[in-house]
Amino acid sequence: MIVKFISNILYFFLTAIIGLVLFEGFLMGTQIVSNPFRVLDPNLGLTFKENTDFVKFNEGFHIGNTEQCGYFDLKPKSDNEFRIALVGNSYTLGQEVFERHHFRQTIKKRCNKVIDKEIKIINLGMMEYDLCDMYCRFKAFEEQVDADVVLVFVAPKDITCKDNGWIPEPVLVGEIIEVENDFTKREDFLKVLNRKNFIYDTYIWALLAKCRQKGGKGRWKRTLFGKLYSLFSKAPKESKLAQEIVFSDERLIPILNGFGSNSILVELKKFSENQQIVIDKSDISIIDMDPHFDQLRDKGIDPNYWGVTKKMGHFNHEAHRIIGAVTAQRIINNWEKNISQADSK
Repeated sequence: MIVKFISNILYFFLTAIIGLVLFEGFLMGTQIVSNPFRVLDPNLGLTFKENTDFVKFNEGFHIGNTEQCGYFDLKPKSDNEFRIALVGNSYTLGQEVFERHHFRQTIKKRCNKVIDKEIKIINLGMMEYDLCDMYCRFKAFEEQVDADVVLVFVAPKDITCKDNGWIPEPVLVGEIIEVENDFTKREDFLKVLNRKNFIYDTYIWALLAKCRQKGGKGRWKRTLFGKLYSLFSKAPKESKLAQEIVFSDERLIPILNGFGSNSILVELKKFSENQQIVIDKSDISIIDMDPHFDQLRDKGIDPNYWGVTKKMGHFNHEAHRIIGAVTAQRIINNWEKNISQADSK
């Protein structure tokens, strides 16, 4: 009796292990979920692993590799290179469209026709980043990238400096912004940074983490109930008081100026009057995308609507196309202006 009981237990564990190994192989082969493609770095916080394939499927679909960001093994800039840095969050990453449809391909194609140098575009975007996080990430790469143009993509909700956990923080010292990495002293950061268990690098763990994330944010209700979810859910209201507190942050103008004289702030959505007043106090030049998106809307195209999945979300293909066209034209205009000024001297 005891022998049979023990053999049943051993049989259960053996079949469970075999089942998990087969399921891991299934996830790896089908790429239903990506193996964890982000890693903790003492200087950057959460960042991408080098040369790692991943799949993203939400409102859109993307298959890619972290190398396409363009900053791994980046060599010193040659005299024949013209570099453009993209700074932003998930809207800048654009992991809802294939790489050939990302707005940076439009920028590259159009600039290649006018600028007589090799165009290289480096995408420094990182999901869930606000302006302060973007700034710290840009500063970490600034010397290595050595950009001729810096495009900073922001929406109204991004002009803030909230605590995002394991990310460097900008600190105002006099009139200068300095980046502090105090997050590296936190016990939870060190614990995750130093863990060596192979389980954390498996596809099964990635799937469990994704399920936990959806459950924690209440997304399981939307997945389970589909269109019925909107009938009994209430849209979150934005706090006006929070906005006023954000825009009293004395770091914001030095941060905007800290991107450099060659930077352009690309406003992805209409800012409020108070927000625009703060931005206009900085020295950064601005591209307002809202009138261009209105042109799409006039044609019946919502820049955030995905017809295939019938979802609202990140920018669709048409939005990427127009962002690329508008930003490329500004870069070309500045290039031609600089050439004209140099010839007149």
